[in-house]
Amino acid sequence: MQFAVEGRASDYSEQFLYWAIKDHSNDPNKNQDATLLQFARDMLRSDGTCHEALCAYDGNIPTPFSGPNPSGAAKADAAAHRFTPGTFMQGPSGAAKTVLQLLRNGRPVAVSLPVFADPVDPNGPNNWMTSVAWSYGRILNPPPGAVASLGHCVCVTGFVPDAGEPNGGYFIFRNSWDNYWAAAAPSPGSSYSPEAGYGEISATYINSYCWELLQI
Repeated sequence: MQFAVEGRASDYSEQFLYWAIKDHSNDPNKNQDATLLQFARDMLRSDGTCHEALCAYDGNIPTPFSGPNPSGAAKADAAAHRFTPGTFMQGPSGAAKTVLQLLRNGRPVAVSLPVFADPVDPNGPNNWMTSVAWSYGRILNPPPGAVASLGHCVCVTGFVPDAGEPNGGYFIFRNSWDNYWAAAAPSPGSSYSPEAGYGEISATYINSYCWELLQI
């Protein structure tokens, strides 16, 4: 049995939201790439976000990190689409159970998670960049002694029970790295990533390492 969020949402601009965060949120690292969900929460509430067509995503790291100033039409559209988050948690205890409960509201859940490097091979791929991740979207649990080197946010869209997983199964998520990531999904055999661009991550990973979770 697979539990997944149904339906299609409007296509809103992540580019606009990131601009707002890096331009005028309380993010203390405005001159560095990356941010946290808490600042996305704040800007969705104060500025909103426009439709994608008015501020298209740019996969290149811009200078400044906020990206170009959105048009007046984009800002006006964003002001008409403000969102009040329903749930926001930092360092949640029992995160896997909480994410599963929130998915039952029929809406996806954003999570921020650490990315781990293998201390035996610190120059090798992190656990989000392994061959099985790039091919099939499968995120491996960090090995003992692994070091959190980076962070990443993804959008959790579903859950697949698996009795062999210590915390009950695997979460399905949409990654932001386009369809080049997990390009061969689903893999033959026991794979839960449904298609290119989607991944699978254990409930144990979510339960042990979730930094933040956010549901609108």
